[in-house]
Amino acid sequence: MRHFLFLLLITLSLSGIAQDFSTTQFNQSKNKITKNGMWVLGGWGTANIVGSGIGAFTTTGETQAFHQMNVGWGIINTGLAALSLAGNKNAKTDLSQVETVKQLEATKRIFLVNAALDVAYMATGTYMIEKSKSVDDIKRSDLLSGFGKSFILQGAGLMIFDAIMYAAHTRNGNRKLYNNISGLSIGPSGFYVAVSF
Repeated sequence: MRHFLFLLLITLSLSGIAQDFSTTQFNQSKNKITKNGMWVLGGWGTANIVGSGIGAFTTTGETQAFHQMNVGWGIINTGLAALSLAGNKNAKTDLSQVETVKQLEATKRIFLVNAALDVAYMATGTYMIEKSKSVDDIKRSDLLSGFGKSFILQGAGLMIFDAIMYAAHTRNGNRKLYNNISGLSIGPSGFYVAVSF
């Protein structure tokens, strides 16, 4: 009987929290932020494909290698943006509060992991540039240096993008989700529900 009453109290307290708050509206705003971000990423990718596509055919040496790698990055970024936009189109918005929190935190975690990868891209670019200085073959040296500069540029651009996306989702969550779920908190080992007696 005590377990039943405890579960009943938790259920009633959570339903009371939800009375004035729509997770559907929050999820729509979260999806809109992601959608807008993917349009920016796709635009960045397309600009790299077009701009560096021209540069790859009109330059030589290190500069040509730089543009060639930018085209590769552009194809990848545009493809990722297109896949995300397609997936976002069918994203569910009628999630429970717990599912909504989990999805938001997973989305934020993706951008944090990507930011760490961006640092790795820039470090790889720096290594390639340094390695190019010790290569005797001028073509290989130009290739390493050009690719390295592209890695640094793309890593920096993507780091800015990922930081902005993380901040936008964090701000949106703080303003529109967490402020409306007063009984829910997140700790290092999971979610917690505060129940007042």
